[in-house]
Amino acid sequence: MVRELTQLSGDLDDLLADPAHDAAEDHYVAAVLTDRARPVDAMRRLQERFPYAVHVQWERPASESEGSYREKVRGRTDLEIASSFLADVRSEASARETGWFEQALRDGDRGRGIGDESRRDDSGRDERADVPA
Repeated sequence: MVRELTQLSGDLDDLLADPAHDAAEDHYVAAVLTDRARPVDAMRRLQERFPYAVHVQWERPASESEGSYREKVRGRTDLEIASSFLADVRSEASARETGWFEQALRDGDRGRGIGDESRRDDSGRDERADVPA
């Protein structure tokens, strides 16, 4: 059977829900995703509706990439910057990953002699070191 090739573009959830794409369900599908953050497991999700999906790529919306890096990070904490980076390249940080970021930033600060010594218990351990293993 000869199948048509259809290129779709838009947010993943919109592509999966929009009845305007019903005809593409029997086509080879190449999708360009424009979600703000890279969707997790996008090809598998596409293939649930479009079984012949053969290509998926993610393109950051133009408004997200405008401006200099300095402008993007101005006024943001290190944790916000690290979490934003993870969201840009993969997906939003989980609570566990955020905990790891927080711990790494505290460790980095301590290594530079910056930190809140009042948070240490009698054994010298940091009481905030409750990051899940």
